[in-house]
Amino acid sequence: KKPKNKFSKKTKPLIDYYTYVLVSDGDLMEGISYEAASLAGNLKLNKLIVLYDSNKSTMDGPLNKSFNESVSARFSSQGWNTLIVKNGNSVSEIDKAITKAKKSELPSIIIINTKIGDGSKLEGTNKIHSGELTQEDYAQIKTKLGVEGLPFTILKEPAENIRDQVVKRGIAYAEEWEKIYTEYKKEMIPENIIQFENIIYNNIGLDLTKINLEINYDVKESLRDTNSKIMNIISDNLPNFIGGSADVSTSTKTYLNNKGDITYNNFSSKNIFYGVRENAMGAITNGLAISGFRPFASTFLAFSDFMKPSIRMSALMNLPVTYIFTHDSITVGQDGPTHQPIEQLSNLRAIPNLYVYRPADIKELMGTWHCIINERKPSVISLAKTEVKPQTGTNILNVSKGAYIESDSEGDIDVVIIATGAEVQVANSLKERLKTQGIGARIISMPCMEKFLEQTDEYKLSLFPEGAKIFVVEYGSSVGWEKFVISSDYLLTVDEFGKSASKDEILKYCKVDIDSMLERIKSMI
Repeated sequence: KKPKNKFSKKTKPLIDYYTYVLVSDGDLMEGISYEAASLAGNLKLNKLIVLYDSNKSTMDGPLNKSFNESVSARFSSQGWNTLIVKNGNSVSEIDKAITKAKKSELPSIIIINTKIGDGSKLEGTNKIHSGELTQEDYAQIKTKLGVEGLPFTILKEPAENIRDQVVKRGIAYAEEWEKIYTEYKKEMIPENIIQFENIIYNNIGLDLTKINLEINYDVKESLRDTNSKIMNIISDNLPNFIGGSADVSTSTKTYLNNKGDITYNNFSSKNIFYGVRENAMGAITNGLAISGFRPFASTFLAFSDFMKPSIRMSALMNLPVTYIFTHDSITVGQDGPTHQPIEQLSNLRAIPNLYVYRPADIKELMGTWHCIINERKPSVISLAKTEVKPQTGTNILNVSKGAYIESDSEGDIDVVIIATGAEVQVANSLKERLKTQGIGARIISMPCMEKFLEQTDEYKLSLFPEGAKIFVVEYGSSVGWEKFVISSDYLLTVDEFGKSASKDEILKYCKVDIDSMLERIKSMI
């Protein structure tokens, strides 16, 4: 049964490209290749063709010292079509294998047997892997090739001819596609035409500030649940909003309701079941962004470590990927230190070109998504499991500033408390306790440190009155917060692993419960 396709109704589809991957022995040793191949086989992604350069050598020596499995058997067991090219120098043999792969109903791997350093005196050894040719070896290779005395160079005329062919072929394909699309539009409903063009030209935006969500200031709710509501609103308005989780959508609450599940015979849905494959999930999400989607991926914040290479690539390539990490503080309590994130937020904030959002409540969460959808930047949303009330001073539009005054003292300001996420609620409780003891406090909500650091010096200084002592409250590592305080003593953060205990016991153990922080603040002023 052929996969369903939303926009391609006729015999010749609108989007019909193959994805080719060139891999080496080392690539197939990496765990991510197993994760990706397993999911691709499960979904029968028959337009995926992998060309495996099998030269049986690694940088440290012969391949069999570290890798001797049957790649063909491995991929066959994962539901792949496997093909073998005996002579890696035969272009025609490789071409025939690709033609066969295109006819398969399964993803294909073409195992191409080659010799590393072919023709060199070091042929087949690890010495050629990253070493340089000697002048003697260089000369004998040229003799073998019949180009003795000529420099190895790209001649101008053939190079220009190849470039010209590529351009002409590209123009021909583009013209053919435009003709097909013109015929399609005659039968497509106007709504689908708009959706399709918005996707391929990546010009979809959404003004979340105009969406009226009923806010009950008396009701506590986990931001995971709030986020689920917002994501479903976005999904209803953005046809290319798609994603999934690493087998924890029931906990991260990132399932898109009534949008169906992607399976091998139905690709018109929006929910991807990645299974327990965080590493591949991140890489695949990058691929979806490159293909014109607005994708998201979700898991617990502690597990973001599995995804670090892909998050780094999102930032490096400036891809509009959204990573949604929940259970983002030590308040997960009984789950123990393996699930209690400590250093993860600091690690993520250290990545260049990545916005890390930690919204305090429903309003800041709406503001976060508004920025993400309309700015098209690689982003992280970090959410606590803790239930929070909407805070009276939070603001949708102020999220774009990165930080702002959430609540203020009625009189003199003795202390400024910077807080993020669910800890803004905690900071407001501290403010009320300090007030009873004659200490005036200003609460700064900082949903996105990166955005705040982009603001003008004038705006930054306006948040911090002269003479006030500045504190930071966040249930995670102190790393990165030093820039806001005069010494680490003013950081009410967590720099050790917790225990398996209740939320209140963990907070007390880490000395970030209300009473402990109150005494700390009083002792510092």
